[in-house]
Amino acid sequence: MANPFQVGAGGASGAASSPGGSAIYGDNQTPYACAILPSSGSSLTTGDLETGSAGEMGNLAGFAIEFWFMLVGTFPGAFTVVQGPLSSSGASRQYTMGLTAGNAFTASVLDDAAGAHTITGATTLASSLFYHVVLTANSGTLSLYINGVSDASDGTWGSHTVRPLGTTAGSLDFSLIQNFSGADTRWDEVATYRTGLSSTRVFEHYNAGVNHGRKAEATGARIGALLDAISSHAPRSIQAGARSVVPRYFSGQSPLEEMRLALEADDVDAQLWCSKSGVVVFLQDGHRSSAPYNTVQAVFGNAGGSELPYLDLQVSYDVGQVINEWNVTRTGYNVNTPATQTASDATSQARYFKRSQSLGDVPCTNDSDASTIATALLAKYKDPFYMVTSLKPNMADQQTAETVYTLDLCDRVEVKWTPPGGGSRIDQTVFIQKIEHSGNPNGPPDCTLTVTPF
Repeated sequence: MANPFQVGAGGASGAASSPGGSAIYGDNQTPYACAILPSSGSSLTTGDLETGSAGEMGNLAGFAIEFWFMLVGTFPGAFTVVQGPLSSSGASRQYTMGLTAGNAFTASVLDDAAGAHTITGATTLASSLFYHVVLTANSGTLSLYINGVSDASDGTWGSHTVRPLGTTAGSLDFSLIQNFSGADTRWDEVATYRTGLSSTRVFEHYNAGVNHGRKAEATGARIGALLDAISSHAPRSIQAGARSVVPRYFSGQSPLEEMRLALEADDVDAQLWCSKSGVVVFLQDGHRSSAPYNTVQAVFGNAGGSELPYLDLQVSYDVGQVINEWNVTRTGYNVNTPATQTASDATSQARYFKRSQSLGDVPCTNDSDASTIATALLAKYKDPFYMVTSLKPNMADQQTAETVYTLDLCDRVEVKWTPPGGGSRIDQTVFIQKIEHSGNPNGPPDCTLTVTPF
C-alpha cells in the first residue's frame, strides 16, 4: 500500500491527509507503482522514479488506473494529471488523464489501431477534497469512475487492446504523475492494473478507502468473508434473515475468535455467543427491538400468582448520587439582579440527609426558567436509581425451573419486587447477560441470572 504524498509547486513533497488505503481484505490483484514527474516542463530521469515496478499496458484489452487525487487552491484550468508511457511514435502516450477547464476529469487511451478513445466525466471537482478516480477498460467498455460511481463510459473500446509500447529512445516503462507550475496536488494509492476492474470492484476499492481498508458491509457478511479467508470448514448460515451459525468441527482453526474480532471492529451493540444448544448465535445491532427479543419471556416476582418466585435479588443503587436540594442562579446580563432559585424535597432529605448542589451563571433570561431547571434536576436526583443486577430463581418450584431451562442470553424478562419494609414496588424490564448453573447434592440446583436494564 503506497504512502500518501504531496506534489506542490517546484516538486515539494510532504505528508498529506487522505481517506486511507484502497487495498481491501482478500483483494489479491497486484497494482503496478508509478513515478512522479517533479514539475511542469521538467524531464524525468532515473533518479526521479519513486519505484521501479513496470506499469506499461501495451497489448492489454483490460487495464485500470486508480488513484486518490486532491488539488488545493485555485484550479489552473485544463491540465494533464497522469499519463502513461510513450507510444511507438515517441510523441504520444498510451493514455492521458487530466482535468478540463470546467474541472471535470477527462481521459484518452490509444488503441492498437492508433485510434484515440476519449471520455469526459460529468462530475465537477471541488478544491481541497480528495476524489477516488479510476479509468478502466473492462469487458469491452472504457469507463471513468469518480468516488466509486460511473462518471462516463465508451462502449467503442470493444475488442481493441492498448497500443504497444515502442522501443524508441526516451520511451519509459512507467506511469507518470504530472505536476504543474504553481499548483498544489496531493495523491494517494496511485496504481495501474494489467486487468480491468469491474464496477463492483471499483466501488469496493472506494469504500475501502473511506472505511479504512474494509468493505462497507454488514457484520454478518464480514464474518462470512473472514471464515472464507481462513478456509474454515465449519458449515454456517449467515445470510439475510439468518441469526445462527452451526459449527460441526473447526480442525484446529478459530473461526469464533475471527467472528468476535469482526464484531469488535464494527463497535456496535451486537451480540455473539454460543447458546445452550451449542449454536453460535450472532445478533445484529438493534436486536433488542426485534422478535423474539422484544417480548418478555418470563416474569419473576414476590407477589405470588403468575409471577415466578425467586430466592434472592441483587439491587444496585448509589445513594452518593442523590441530590435533594438544587440552587440555580441564571446569568445576570446586567439586567435585574438574578435571584437564586431553590428546589428541595423534605422526604428525600429525611431519608438520605440533606445533599445540596449549586449551579451559577445558567444561560437563561429570567428567574422562572431557572426555577424550572432546579425543579427538573430535583426530580431526577432526589431518589437513588434502583437497578436489578442479578436474580436467583427458586429452582425448587417446578414451573420456575422449567421456564429457566428454556431461557437464553439476550432474552427479555421482567422482575418485580416489593420491598419487605414497604415502599414503592420495583418493576423493571431487563435482559439476561449471563446464566450460571451449579449442582446442589442436597436439593434442587442453583441458578443465577445476571441481567442488565433495557
